Amino acid sequence: MKLIVMSDSHGDKETVTAVSSLLADAIFHCGDSELQFDDPILQNIHIVRGNCDRDNRFPSILLVELQGKSILTVHGHEHDVNQSLMSLYYSAKEMGADIVLFGHSHL
Repeated sequence: MKLIVMSDSHGDKETVTAVSSLLADAIFHCGDSELQFDDPILQNIHIVRGNCDRDNRFPSILLVELQGKSILTVHGHEHDVNQSLMSLYYSAKEMGADIVLFGHSHL
């Protein structure tokens, strides 16, 4: 399974367009796109809301089943990922996630 993961693009449509044109089984954006929910470039991207996103139509958490794996996507600010990954780890365990994707840290 090939996943493309991006985050914290902060309005950079050119980069989101370039990355989303790559071949993959699924593309994920872990928040802070700063785009509108109905922006056409997000059409085939699994995306969550980050702390800089103003469009509340984005979900804050997304659980996607893909090829028998459960993929949890969050932005990370609500789990305080800049301090520790433990909160996110326990949430992922509770939800039965096999893979966890997050942003916010800019790493």
